[in-house]
Amino acid sequence: MAAGEAQRILGLALRGFLATRRDQLPGTASIDATAPPPARFSDPGLHLCTLRADGNVNTRILFLDDSGKPDMKHASRAVVIAGFAVPSENVVALSRRVLGAKHRFYPRRGSPASWEIKAADVIKPNPWKRRANRDFAFELVRIIKDLDGTMYSVTIDKANVLHPMGLSQSMPLQLQALVEHFEVECRHHHETGMVVADWSSPQADHHASRCVASFVASKKLAIHPGVYYASSAATETIQVADLFAGVRRRVAEGDTDLAGLAQAMAATRTVSPSSTLHTIRGRRYDPTINLFRSPAGGATL
Repeated sequence: MAAGEAQRILGLALRGFLATRRDQLPGTASIDATAPPPARFSDPGLHLCTLRADGNVNTRILFLDDSGKPDMKHASRAVVIAGFAVPSENVVALSRRVLGAKHRFYPRRGSPASWEIKAADVIKPNPWKRRANRDFAFELVRIIKDLDGTMYSVTIDKANVLHPMGLSQSMPLQLQALVEHFEVECRHHHETGMVVADWSSPQADHHASRCVASFVASKKLAIHPGVYYASSAATETIQVADLFAGVRRRVAEGDTDLAGLAQAMAATRTVSPSSTLHTIRGRRYDPTINLFRSPAGGATL
């Protein structure tokens, strides 16, 4: 996605969200809320956000993609949704730096905006033997860290699932778990959160978004009430999330070659691991979440 287009979409989303609350937020009456409010979402309130001097809300965006399928017949042994969160003002710089990294590490592939980062082309055993792929992956982690980012992931080990689970059950469960912990980081920084994910199908995306909206509204979280969707083919941030999701899944399935990268990802966070912050449900904050099991270093639901 071009930097200007990313900025325009973000601006429209924020203005629409503020329009639903400007009667309850002091000092927002003069905001140009030309975009219509997202009427399909319930209103969660904005009790934890702050306004900047220019009248805009401090916002942190969580970009997500998935790897693996919950169907027990699928070859994947784990189901992962993963990505990263950065302040909204850093999104344009992030996209530009990712494009620069694509050009620097893969100069023969042409314009970096014309091709998509695919996890399978970087982190599978044979591609991972190539120095360029390893350096590129670590460079992406460094970019996220430089731009005040945090890596997030939620993993389901299919061996520990007691009953068959389809995408309509696994995706909302994982997204709600991510939002629960993401909200802690937003609260810590006095920001409003927004979730942007790779689209799958209209029906699945609508269902997942409504589940997140219901959770956000019921808990009165300072998170946009729902999930925004984008195409990975045109959005560098989603492409990066796809790679990180692939890493988390392969590590969960026993790929030790990626352990160093996974450790670098886990260390990329804005809230100290020694923090005693807890989620709205009383769980200790941890951006590395594991559902249904309790491995070392991972939050469990």
